[in-house]
Amino acid sequence: QHSYLNRPLSCAVDSAGDLIFADFNHRLRKTSGWATNCSVSGGFSSQQVRQYEAELNEVNNACYVSAPAALQTLYAQAQREVIENNSLQMVQQYFCNFGSSAVATEMEQHSTNNVFILCSACESLSPRPSSCPWPSLCACRDAMVQVAAQDVHIRCPQRNAMADLWHKWITAYTSCWLSNSAALQWYSPSNLGTLQAKLQSLG
Repeated sequence: QHSYLNRPLSCAVDSAGDLIFADFNHRLRKTSGWATNCSVSGGFSSQQVRQYEAELNEVNNACYVSAPAALQTLYAQAQREVIENNSLQMVQQYFCNFGSSAVATEMEQHSTNNVFILCSACESLSPRPSSCPWPSLCACRDAMVQVAAQDVHIRCPQRNAMADLWHKWITAYTSCWLSNSAALQWYSPSNLGTLQAKLQSLG
């Protein structure tokens, strides 16, 4: 009975995504958790939902909360473009490809600017060349891939997915996997070695 509401009057969502509401008894109540439309769509175990929401939290931390200011700005702008304008332009330019690189044009012309390939090539380089993607961008990418692999994301019913902003954002990111299949040629060991040498020569 302590969890019942007596004529709830108003509600708000805080910066952590928690729902806070007041009722007629002058009580403030808070419910925590992301509670996306996919999470509450049914058909998923509580463990699947907890894992999905934990991975969403990791994306939020890696791509925004713990990220440097430059990535925070790009991430917020790209999300806004996807959610409000249905545009993939910023996702493609800055998350599929390392569009913030000072040598982006040269990399596009002579090898690849694909974030996944570059993050793979740069992982073992020390010192890390400045032509490599920011480590924070690679961590952000890895976190989004983990969400895309969750059952709740993959099997979210269409009616729920259409209303779920997280689902829309992560699905927009997966467009990276289809947009430049030619970049995969650089993922072979020999080509990665060539790419690493190129990155080191650029500094």
